[in-house]
Amino acid sequence: MSRRLGPAAIGDVLLLWAAMGIAAAALWPIYASTAFLVLAVCAIALGTLVALAGALLRWPAWVLLLVTVAVFAGVGVPLAVPGKAIGGVLPSLDGIVELFAAVALGWKQLLTITLPVGQYQALLVPALVLLLGGTVIAGSIALRARVGEFAAVPPAAVFLT
Repeated sequence: MSRRLGPAAIGDVLLLWAAMGIAAAALWPIYASTAFLVLAVCAIALGTLVALAGALLRWPAWVLLLVTVAVFAGVGVPLAVPGKAIGGVLPSLDGIVELFAAVALGWKQLLTITLPVGQYQALLVPALVLLLGGTVIAGSIALRARVGEFAAVPPAAVFLT
């Protein structure tokens, strides 16, 4: 078991949630919708679960990346492209194509649209990438690294973005 896992991990996770919550709050003026709130809570919770599983099962970085991408693909359409979700919960093929296209194109669209965007098209995808990815990275650092304090860097980067 990693030296960071145990009772101290509870504190690490709570601090991770607080830091990512503050970072998510910085994104609120861009989205200002309940869809964003649901996305933020789910992305932070799922990112925490992936980081915890990675630490407990001692996954190498490439497995952690694959699991994170699988989680992103599985929940990305209902959370970030809800108009393309089947029954509001299952990803459609069109939704998955739009989800992965928005990873590259959503950032540009956000710069050229009037705010707040709510859940317009696939513009929630950049928030999902930041919050899910940031939580997995920060959680993994907090739970696995010798210097767990470096886990503050991903939430700070999300906040600044």
